[in-house]
Amino acid sequence: FFQAEDGIRYLVRSRGLGDVYKRQVNETVLRNGEWFAEKPGDNSWENPWTQIGLNEDGFPIYIIRAFEIANKYAPNIRLVYNHNGGMEKIMWFKVLETIEYLRNRGLRVDGLGWQAHLRGKGLNKEDLDFLSLLIDWAHKNDMGFHVTELNFWLRNENPNSIETSNIQTLSYINILNTLISKKDNGIMTLNHWGLNDRPGKGNFPKYILSIYENGKPKQALYALKKALIDKKTNLYLRN
Repeated sequence: FFQAEDGIRYLVRSRGLGDVYKRQVNETVLRNGEWFAEKPGDNSWENPWTQIGLNEDGFPIYIIRAFEIANKYAPNIRLVYNHNGGMEKIMWFKVLETIEYLRNRGLRVDGLGWQAHLRGKGLNKEDLDFLSLLIDWAHKNDMGFHVTELNFWLRNENPNSIETSNIQTLSYINILNTLISKKDNGIMTLNHWGLNDRPGKGNFPKYILSIYENGKPKQALYALKKALIDKKTNLYLRN
């Protein structure tokens, strides 16, 4: 039941650190702050593991057991509590509360992850401020912060339009510059969810943007490379 998250099979070697990270649990809380659980049938995005039950303190047993087993059998692997969604505060506070609960039980949690599937106009100023708070929280608690699946999801937007390209690029740069502003405070990583643009599997996302189109670098890639070289921390906000 480790596979309450899809990343249990996914090992990422951090080239700068030589460490191996594993997403120990993933997608545990809904945007409204409720536990993500099972759904009727077998064709929906769901989390079947919550039905194992909650413990006496109201936390899913599968989360606790996943970290208990990993702590015992993977002592040399850094364990990341990974999550999706946007910057919904009620959701993230539930995640942080759960991490604190695990650590108070003596369980090791080494990192906080965010999948960063962006949509719409990306993150606004309030969202970016909260992202900054999450990074600070992780570092103050001696944890790394990991952007684990950066991409941009489209519904009806034109994937080839200049406006869509600009929104994607500015959104990526704002996230990267936020990370750069914290570079002296603790461990951080940024990973993309695939490299090439591609169609989605349904109405949403209909299309998934990354940093290459048919193997050719996009504006977003060049902007990210420049941001890494310049090491600036300013944000580019849209009205």
